[in-house]
This record gives sequence, structure tokens and C-alpha cells, in this order.
Amino acid sequence: MLSFIIILLCVNIDALSFGISYGMRENKIKLSTIIFISTLSTILFLIPLLLSKTIMSYFDKEICNLINGIFLITLGVIYIFETNKKTPKNLSLRESIFECFIISVDAIFTALFNGYLLKNYIFYIILYYFINFFAIFLGNRTFYKFSKFSKLNLCFFSGFIFIFLGIFKIFGI
Repeated sequence: MLSFIIILLCVNIDALSFGISYGMRENKIKLSTIIFISTLSTILFLIPLLLSKTIMSYFDKEICNLINGIFLITLGVIYIFETNKKTPKNLSLRESIFECFIISVDAIFTALFNGYLLKNYIFYIILYYFINFFAIFLGNRTFYKFSKFSKLNLCFFSGFIFIFLGIFKIFGI
């Protein structure tokens, strides 16, 4: 149980880096948008969690780790190259859905790999929602305030987080 709670914290590093990225660009994400993204992300976590026993009987875990890692590295590179682009002050519904899929990739694969081992799904789903919500909220608000005082451009930071997570996934860490 404790190990899966730690895993939930780790898979939400993506959500934290998303919040940080927008905060560093001096974009404060609306509370309603954070609720929407966290809810959709939780649904994206729930589906593979429930289907993991069936799906993992057909796929090799190492191949899934490789796919997950490559996807995260690609997203990291995209984030790094898009750091200088202007982002809108408010995320549209379409952008929110897109960002939600990006930050949920690692959680989807984690749910597939470990979901069949769990017994109390409701607890983990609720916990995932709250960790996801607070990762986005606190990352965004903290770095939004930080960006107001600092003139450093650290927007690329989120991209490097995705790249390092991808490398760790490829090696099964």
C-alpha cells in the first residue's frame, strides 16, 4: 500500500511540472481548469487501473516501459523547444484536454503495470485525484509568484523533468 502511494506521488511529477511550467510563464491556471484537468486525469488513470489484469496478460512490461519512456522524452523535447512560445493566459478546453493527456501518460502506464496488484481501487483513485490537483495547483501558484520576482527563464525545467522521467522509465526505474 505504501509503495503504491509513493508511486502515485511519482507519477504526478508530470502534473507538478505542468503547473510549474505555466507558473514560470506567468500564467495562473484557473481553479476550474485545474479541477477539470484533475478529474479527466483521474478518469484516464481509472480506466487502465480497472483493465490492467486483462491488458497486462497480453503485453510485455519492458516493451511498455520503453514506449512510455520514449513518449516522455519526446514530450520533454517538445516542452523545451516551446519554452519561448507565448502561451495564452487562460487554457482553452481543447488545450486543457491536450495537457491532461500529456501529464497522464505516466499514470496510465503505471496503472496498467500495477493495477492488478491492488485491492482497494476507490482509495487509490481518490488519492490520485487529490495528489494530481495539489501538484498542479501548488506548482502553478508557487512558480507564478516566483516568476513575478525573478527574471530567470526556467520554463525549460519541465521539459528536463519529462526527459529524466523518460530515461528512468526506459531503464525500468
